Amino acid sequence: MGRPVDDDGPVDDGSGRSDGGDTLPGMTIEVPPGQLYDLADGLTATSSTVAAVPARLGDGAVGGDVEPALVSFCAAAAAAATLVAGELDWLGTTIAAVADAWLGLDGSLLAPPGGVVAR
Repeated sequence: MGRPVDDDGPVDDGSGRSDGGDTLPGMTIEVPPGQLYDLADGLTATSSTVAAVPARLGDGAVGGDVEPALVSFCAAAAAAATLVAGELDWLGTTIAAVADAWLGLDGSLLAPPGGVVAR
């Protein structure tokens, strides 16, 4: 069962052109800061695991006819793992910073129990 098909076509048809009339609907996503911190921690932990991949791969030097291809594959996989690890770490750090900012904003807008917020 797929999504219903829009008779007017997709919002982005990949043509790079837009008549300006098609927009996505507005939405609000509420995620408790604790869940954001959990997500950030998971991404950072996964980053550490992925960062270890290049060392575990080795250089692919096994001898024989397959060696040049295996060396190239190991180098490409190691480079990809290094990049993915960096992106996961960046994303985890960014999500934690967003949660910090939301908590800071909430703290500046909401009075503590029994208190008031200056205006």
